[in-house]
Amino acid sequence: MSFNVEFFKCFLLNASKEIQKSESELTDLDSKIGDSDFGINISRGFRALEKDLKSEEIGKLLDEAGKTIMEEASGTFGTLLGSMLVAMGKVSRGKKEVDVQEMKKMFEEGIKVVEELGGAKRGQKTFLDVLYPFTEKLNQKYSAKKVIEEAIKAAEEGMTSTKDMIATVGRASYYGERSRGHLDPGAVAMYIILKSMEKCI
Repeated sequence: MSFNVEFFKCFLLNASKEIQKSESELTDLDSKIGDSDFGINISRGFRALEKDLKSEEIGKLLDEAGKTIMEEASGTFGTLLGSMLVAMGKVSRGKKEVDVQEMKKMFEEGIKVVEELGGAKRGQKTFLDVLYPFTEKLNQKYSAKKVIEEAIKAAEEGMTSTKDMIATVGRASYYGERSRGHLDPGAVAMYIILKSMEKCI
């Protein structure tokens, strides 16, 4: 079971399309516990990266995509997501395909960088609550299609769990108890991004 550079190109392109389609939904979610500009910012970042999907090497592809998102998507999410992709690119540098354990290592490294830069942990109503369960499901028990399906299912459960959490980091933390009852916009965006893999298997 392996994932080649075409898989990652497909993933990023589909993620771009899905994020742009969800711009209004994400901005609406952000209006409840944020600045009301989240969907606009992240959509702009993904739109810009579409021109960067030319590399034939996974590490370079992710590195370029991450740097573009950091440059074009203003805000914390863009910085963290971009840094995550760059970190994933370092792990996969020089490779044209990776197996599921290598991809798991890529996401683990991405999570580590997000935690270091953002200061958040799992359970604090952020997109880490989506990334962690997704990454934990990346194993060699099943076919590539089944692995991604199971990981996305876990990611969806993680996204849903943020509704009952109280935000303790980021802009949403200003709302305290009032942040409970709302899905975290970043968690929803990360779920949309990861779910984009389904069409690439």
